Amino acid sequence: MRRICLSAFALMLLIPVVLAQDAEPAKTLDPSIKLMELYARKGRNWSYRVVSWTRGSSPTVQTNSFQVSSVKDGSAKVTEETVSADGNSYSSSTYSVSIKSPSSDQLSYAAEGLSEETLDMGFRKFKCRKHVANSDGLQVTTWVSVEFHPLVVKRVKIASGSTEITKLNWFDTADVDPFQLYRKQGRRWTIRTVSGAGGAKTSSSMEYRVKQVREDGATFTLSVLDADGKSMFSQDTDIPFNAPSMAMGGGRAGNTEMVTKTCEAGDFQCYHMNDGGFESWSSIYWPGLTVATKMKNYSMELVDFETGHDEHQFFRTKGNFYVTSSYTTVNGEKKPERTIRVEVTEVTESEATYTMTVSEPGGGKTTSDILTHTFPADDEGEAVSYAGEIEQMVETPAGSYPALYTVSDAYGHSESWSWNGIVILAKMTGDGANPHTTELTELKME
Repeated sequence: MRRICLSAFALMLLIPVVLAQDAEPAKTLDPSIKLMELYARKGRNWSYRVVSWTRGSSPTVQTNSFQVSSVKDGSAKVTEETVSADGNSYSSSTYSVSIKSPSSDQLSYAAEGLSEETLDMGFRKFKCRKHVANSDGLQVTTWVSVEFHPLVVKRVKIASGSTEITKLNWFDTADVDPFQLYRKQGRRWTIRTVSGAGGAKTSSSMEYRVKQVREDGATFTLSVLDADGKSMFSQDTDIPFNAPSMAMGGGRAGNTEMVTKTCEAGDFQCYHMNDGGFESWSSIYWPGLTVATKMKNYSMELVDFETGHDEHQFFRTKGNFYVTSSYTTVNGEKKPERTIRVEVTEVTESEATYTMTVSEPGGGKTTSDILTHTFPADDEGEAVSYAGEIEQMVETPAGSYPALYTVSDAYGHSESWSWNGIVILAKMTGDGANPHTTELTELKME
């Protein structure tokens, strides 16, 4: 029978993973390391496989999983789960971690002069700093992520009669919204299933379309298609935007890797899992999107994917307008540059007319131009198919939007995010130049 407990052994393992070993505080910190970055984002989750040997005893194995459930006022709330390999021992707890006040050990992981190594954990590589501590016959070697301080990527504890190895077997940065797939109304994708062998093979398709998006959830329509692509059956389903379970990440473990998967719908960055003859490829940037699966006499493939973005959408309705503001950051202070207001004044079948007004800060010079936007000759008002885009949820003063991400190093380093043809956020940095930002501050769109 499964029992709920926290054994003394489990407690012994938890302490070195979450807390710190005895060590002197770091006297000089590496300025390139952002302290406590691990706890800076809600939803971030990771898990460890912990193996312990004691002389004369069989090895003991357990899994420790962690998730940042909230971040507020310089403090992160962390939920922790521990389960033994046989599933008979389980514990769960929640505690707070101070982001503004790292412990002495957490500071020691960011000390200057530590050796640097890159560890390949199977599912991804981590650039790490190696930290070694010796005390009372116990040697503890810890590899800590440079990018996600103080994430322990690997730890080895060696004593005269025991050894303990802790390895990271999953890490979800939470940079991608777990419900990103359902954030854009009009998004559509089709999956084809083939089963059987030889002349007995059968094929069927399922089409998904995001029908409505709300703040707390979405409604999508699932349609079963016949061989000609016509719907034989359709059903609407609601999906709530609740916090995902830690199990969404922790279960992927060591047989998962990041790869590019080519399917009929295009090339997708995927998590690839191979488990006992069953292979699956799932999208990294649209969690929950199956790109392909394969096993004996059965396969699934994504054959069509439309992001739902229409780069002409803003210009389709008279009266639509948006406002963007630009600024540079100098010594941590924002210096306003200009404000741009774009409003659609006329719309025909072939083009839209709009007014662009540029205002300087502090009531300075204002200019206004009348411009046109031309619709494509074969325009049907439909979103174009996927072409390798990456989509991210972006927060602006005007609201949060699922935006297509673009990066370029042609003229310095620039990043931009567009939604339905509007650049809602853009950042640019260059050698010796102050960072420049443009962001959406107001939007009215039918």
